[in-house]
Amino acid sequence: MRDLIFFSYSHRDDKWLQVFLEVLQPLIRKNQIKIWNDKQITPGMKWRDEIKDALQKAKVAVLLITPSFLASDFIAWEELPELLRASEEEGLTILPVIVSASLYRYSSIAEYQAANDPMIPLDAIPKSRRNAKVVEICEKIATAFRSNEKPFVDRTTDTVHPLQMRDPSRFQLALSQDPKTLEVETEKSRRLDEYDWMEFFAEAWTRREPGNSRAYEDLAIALLRSEQPHKAIEVGGKLVNLSRINYFGYQTIGRAYNKLGEWIKAQFYLELALNYAPPIFRQFVLEDMFDMFQGRGLVDNAIEILEELVILVNDDRRSYFEGRLAEFKRIRGK
Repeated sequence: MRDLIFFSYSHRDDKWLQVFLEVLQPLIRKNQIKIWNDKQITPGMKWRDEIKDALQKAKVAVLLITPSFLASDFIAWEELPELLRASEEEGLTILPVIVSASLYRYSSIAEYQAANDPMIPLDAIPKSRRNAKVVEICEKIATAFRSNEKPFVDRTTDTVHPLQMRDPSRFQLALSQDPKTLEVETEKSRRLDEYDWMEFFAEAWTRREPGNSRAYEDLAIALLRSEQPHKAIEVGGKLVNLSRINYFGYQTIGRAYNKLGEWIKAQFYLELALNYAPPIFRQFVLEDMFDMFQGRGLVDNAIEILEELVILVNDDRRSYFEGRLAEFKRIRGK
């Protein structure tokens, strides 16, 4: 029976293990979760056998990703193969936590969605904000642990998921093992502008097909439309991990930072998106850049973008952009 949360980490990163164990302690004390790490091996035990036994009982594996983690031969050859096998064959949930910048995207676990933004490792977050991020990650760990036992019930309040209350039969479709069913329901929700359902089905779809970029793209759209920029940044990071030239991943991150008012980051990621966008999608990235420059009151930059859009766009929106261009040129002339 898989009933453990297994922490995989390098001993050089012991302090980060302690950070997570401390935050999770209230749930451990109430027996709502069960944690295993190699510090539970006492003198006299056969440590390899103990680790092997814990791996076979793991329901969730939390990987504390640092250069030291990736450099560990024991982790690479003893722990990860069993975890990856169990993930593919037995439904084990793998949650990478990006603690430090590393070559994570070149590793065998890059296809698994990280619990935090790979571009903002924990050790890069100021201490004043870092604890809040650790708490957020711990909530994801606890949710993953409870995911197979009456999956969508909040154990702290015994409340049923609101979407289940709204439409029980439709809700059950999210439990489908068939990715095609989840894809169809995601698209249906999108057409109906039901972004809470779209998020719900797209997230289930990413769990069934963690390497499918289309699933993550739909999830990103749902999160942006429902004003959840922080989550959108994480999903955009996953898209970039799947492919460094995925323009939509960079665009998602840029749009999310724009919503947060973090203009420098927004411009950086939108410019990356523009570099990788195929010609047919370039217009949409430019429109996001125009919205950003307009919001910042950068008239010259907005004019530069509008001039390109007027040339690029061939549909009914050309007249719209021509009007906006004339308007901004009048503003500049005052």
